[in-house]
Amino acid sequence: YVLSLPPNEPFQIDAILSGFGSNGPFTVTTTSGDTVVQDIFLKALSGIIQGRVIDGFAPVRDALVTIIETGDEAVSDEGGRFEFEIAPGQYTIEVSKACHFSATEIVDLAAGEIEEPIIILEALKSVVTGRVTEFNGAPIENAEVTASGDTVFTALTGPNGNYELCLK
Repeated sequence: YVLSLPPNEPFQIDAILSGFGSNGPFTVTTTSGDTVVQDIFLKALSGIIQGRVIDGFAPVRDALVTIIETGDEAVSDEGGRFEFEIAPGQYTIEVSKACHFSATEIVDLAAGEIEEPIIILEALKSVVTGRVTEFNGAPIENAEVTASGDTVFTALTGPNGNYELCLK
């Protein structure tokens, strides 16, 4: 850009573009015949996606929430809440959790705005849970639990011996 300014007079210089913030304004004073260089930086403003994952009624904890376009991930908290601060744009949000059908939602995010999507995860119809222990009740970790029929379903026990088989 080039501005012709009267000499010996201070001016505030800044750049403005919707959805961007500036590192200005700057005060510039010129003298007759001078050329002053003043660079201005613009940064895209972010927006916030502040959503919730529910099963239709209650919050879903520990769901993996992914923004497909960026690969950013978050895990929903005990209230089913998740949050991303991200540049403006249109994003596909994918939510998944074991023993639930995954869900996607498209969000249009403007600079400086907060979008609050509520994403519903439907639980699979058949889930078998339990605990594997030694005879004395001590939990057994990494035991493979299987359910066999026309299809074989497997799960590994966690540190407390618990397992969850998701039967589709």
